[in-house]
Amino acid sequence: MQTLSATLVAAQKSRSLVPYVKVETWDETARVKILSWSRWYTGTEADSPHAAWVSGDGSLIRARATGGKLYVQRVANPTAESDYSAWIELAVGIHASSPVALCGVGSIVALFYVDAAGTGVKYRASGENGASWTDEVAAGVAGGTVSQLAAVSRDASNLVVFLSVGGTVSSLTYADGWGAVTAWTNVVKTVTGLAAFYGGDYNLVVTGTDTTDSCHVWTTIFGDNYSYAVGDWGPLVDVVTASAGTGVEYHQPAVGFPDVYRLWYLEKYTGTVAYSRPYWSHGIRGAADYASNVWREPVPFDLSSTRGLSMAYSSPSAEGQVFVTASSGVWRAALSSTVHDLTGDVLELNLHEGERAGRAVVTLRNDDGRYNAGGSFAEGLGKGWQLEVSLGARTTEGNETGTARLFWIQSWRRSCEARRAVIVLEAVDAWGLLELWRARRHLSWTAGSMTRFQLLQAVVGFVGLELASIGSLSSEMSADQPAFAIAPGESGATAVRRLLDQVPEVLFWRQATGYVKSVSASDSASYAYGTDHVIYRGEAMEEAYRVNRVQVFGAGTYGEEQTWDEIAGVGDRLTQVVDLNLNTADRVNGRAAAVKRKWELAATPTMLVTPVSCGVELYDVVTVTESRLGLSTAKRRVRGYTVRYARSSTQRGPERRGLWEMDLVLGGA
Repeated sequence: MQTLSATLVAAQKSRSLVPYVKVETWDETARVKILSWSRWYTGTEADSPHAAWVSGDGSLIRARATGGKLYVQRVANPTAESDYSAWIELAVGIHASSPVALCGVGSIVALFYVDAAGTGVKYRASGENGASWTDEVAAGVAGGTVSQLAAVSRDASNLVVFLSVGGTVSSLTYADGWGAVTAWTNVVKTVTGLAAFYGGDYNLVVTGTDTTDSCHVWTTIFGDNYSYAVGDWGPLVDVVTASAGTGVEYHQPAVGFPDVYRLWYLEKYTGTVAYSRPYWSHGIRGAADYASNVWREPVPFDLSSTRGLSMAYSSPSAEGQVFVTASSGVWRAALSSTVHDLTGDVLELNLHEGERAGRAVVTLRNDDGRYNAGGSFAEGLGKGWQLEVSLGARTTEGNETGTARLFWIQSWRRSCEARRAVIVLEAVDAWGLLELWRARRHLSWTAGSMTRFQLLQAVVGFVGLELASIGSLSSEMSADQPAFAIAPGESGATAVRRLLDQVPEVLFWRQATGYVKSVSASDSASYAYGTDHVIYRGEAMEEAYRVNRVQVFGAGTYGEEQTWDEIAGVGDRLTQVVDLNLNTADRVNGRAAAVKRKWELAATPTMLVTPVSCGVELYDVVTVTESRLGLSTAKRRVRGYTVRYARSSTQRGPERRGLWEMDLVLGGA
């Protein structure tokens, strides 16, 4: 249950309560800003290796290499009206396919490229935000032709250049002088792109192929004593994979942390109706560090390109903007989220949260056309935007609410009749986002690679959601590492349900985070209905268990659970589970107990209609006292609720009392 102030708890129990519903829209998905890109420049430059950087004074610096020449551009105070077509020729006689990389700290900027031989890494520096550049300086020499470059500054005295020769990535470190070119410890066949930024360690994205010719977008880390020791390499972790022979390749990534972890890469398809376009992804808002980050399902960007995009932003992002660039293009997006308060226009609310689905339907006044095109509030709505609904009441301290409940707008419709004109927003909860996600390809995890908690974390991460836990978890959730697969076209919701069916834990959502927790008959009640909190009406059922016997068949093992008194009365109501991941007696018996426990939670269904409890959450344990139902401090567990609010048409202001009630669906505790 949400934590509410004492004054709000008192108000929601009062028979003279005045409800308060706060509704806001945010241009975010799962607490992450939806970037709205504006193209500021469309040029005629050929697609070629390029890089971008925002220096300490906010200047946008771009570099490109083409025809054996190196060009650079500095645009101070970049705007949509700035000139992005003027380039300065900085070097000639460089390698015909030289990659380029930019990095910096404050007013210091360094530009790296490859000499005519293809093996020497050269650089030029600027101490004036790119306004002028030093002569060429040698950084190091590789053992073969350098195909990819990335550069990262930790501070003004320490930086690392990452370079690739064939399938080997090497580091070239500067700390009061250049060190040796040192190969990494990972093994791949080819490297088709490198990108890096600093965040405690040197965090990288690598594109290329493995030894079986499958194509990958990987993340990895070059340690600086945060997640890994100085100079140690982390493993390659897949973001996206394409099997050999599919015609899909990945190239030219970009990565950084303008507000959350964000990455770009180029996807090429060489089959019939070939294409080559950038894709983007971002991490979850609550990611603790790069090593534990989970990436959203990548999304295509409307551009045909052979060299991908570079990303540049100030650090920290004081200007609140981020750029992506190509040799012939500059795009800009604001990083600050926009919030619109719709509270004053709310006429009705229907909010539902269930164990496997949730929704919010909000009816707003539109009598003056404020939500029509060109209306004063038209910019407050966006498809996919976050809808935040907070339930509350007027208290002695003013209007107070519980924590906002998050939904995501899928549609709106305008309607009118007689003197009434409204707009109705329909939004889904986290389960709805998961239901709308479909696997693009076959996804599989081998036994021994991830726990069920980590698998759940990966699946909910596909739609940008976070996963956390409350209390201790079962070994089935936190220790077992089963084989698992998601078929093409399968929804994220189905995949999550299949994983939850294998464990005793339950899952509920609090804002953009899913929480898994164990439920026990010994859990204490957190709220009481029927004493201070009135019950309008209700039903209490006693029914036979729909399942009273469970059989589980594993790999050469068998386990079962049963409820003998139920079997004696209604006979054997059997469910069977076959899971070859279960290879010990403890594991099959644990699964049987988990299945039995979940059927017990569905028993003794009780339905109540009460004034809204502003802090209610799924799986709260509550007590019910209602003599007419034969219940006295009976423990029950919340399995769903629906909130209904309507402002009276004869009263003014959304805070005036109208319809304000909640349907509670309760099960066994």
